[in-house]
Amino acid sequence: MRAATGPGRRALGALVALAIGLASAAWAQAPAPAPAPVSVPAPAPEAAEARPDLAKLEADAKTRPSDAEAQAHYGLALVRTGKVDEGLAILVRAGGMAPDDPTVLLLYAKGLAAAKRDAEAADVALRAARSPLATSRLAAEAYFTAGSIRWKQRSPQEAEEYLRQAVKLDATNGGAQLNLGLLLYSQGNIPEGLLYMQQAAENSPDNAQVQMRLARVMEALGKTDRAIFYWSRAMELRPDDGDIRFILGNHLFAVGRFEEAAVQLERAIAIRDSDANAHLAYGETLVRLKRYDDALVQAEAAKRLGIGAPADSLIEIIRFERNQ
Repeated sequence: MRAATGPGRRALGALVALAIGLASAAWAQAPAPAPAPVSVPAPAPEAAEARPDLAKLEADAKTRPSDAEAQAHYGLALVRTGKVDEGLAILVRAGGMAPDDPTVLLLYAKGLAAAKRDAEAADVALRAARSPLATSRLAAEAYFTAGSIRWKQRSPQEAEEYLRQAVKLDATNGGAQLNLGLLLYSQGNIPEGLLYMQQAAENSPDNAQVQMRLARVMEALGKTDRAIFYWSRAMELRPDDGDIRFILGNHLFAVGRFEEAAVQLERAIAIRDSDANAHLAYGETLVRLKRYDDALVQAEAAKRLGIGAPADSLIEIIRFERNQ
C-alpha cells in the first residue's frame, strides 16, 4: 500500500482531524479544571464499595439489644440503604445508650452525613475525634469525616485542619489523604496535593474510586501517561466497567498505543454494544492499524446508532485509505 501524497495527504489529514475532533467532543470525558470535594462519606481504604449486609447487621442488633455499637452499625446501614428515618431513630437510641462511646458517636455522625444533616454530623464527628477514649485510628476517621463535611460546607480552612489531623493520626487513612490532596489541589497547592493523592492511591490499592480520582487529576494536569497508569489500575479492579475501558482506550489512542487501545475499546463494545461513541472510537483505532474492513463495520455501526457526521467522515477516510 502506498502512502498518500500531496493533496491526498492533506485531505486525509483534514478528514482524520475532523473525525477525531468530532468524536472527541462526543466521547472524551473532560475533567473539570479543579476537582470538587469527595461527597461524604468519601471513599475509604477499607471496602468502600461494599454494600452493608443488612440481614447480618439486623440479626446482630436483635441478638444484642443492649449493645450500643451493634445497634449503631445497623442504624447506619439502614440510613445508607435508604431507610433514613428508621436508621436515624436507631442511631439516636444507640447514642443515648452510650453517649461517650467514640465508636458509637462516629457511626452516628456518618449516619447524619448520609442523611445530609451535615452541620450535626460534623459536630458529632468532632466529639468522637476529641474523645479521650478514642484510639488514634478512630480519631483519624472522625477527623476525616468532619473535615470532608466542612469542605462540603465551603469551610476550607477548617477542612484542611481536620484532614491534616486525620493524616497525622493515621498515615494509612487513604480517604483522608485523598480528600486532603484534592482540597490542596483545588486551592492551587498542586505539588503537596499530588503527594497526598498518590499516597492515597498506594494506601487504597483495592479502591477503584481513589484510582479514578487521581487519574482525573492527572488528565487535568496533562500527564497522560500517569492518567493511563491509574485508569489501568481502576480497570483491573472493575474489568466489566465499560466506561473505564472506554476512557482508557481513548488515552491509549492519544499516545499512539493503538494495539492496546483496540483491546480496550473492543472490550468496551462487548460490554455495551449500543454505545455509538465506542464504535466510532474503535473504528478510528482500527484505521490506524490498517484494518479497514473491521473499521468500516464499526463506522457503520456508529452511524446506525445515531452518530452521523463523524461516522460519515470516518467512512470517507476508510475509503480513501483503501484506494491508496
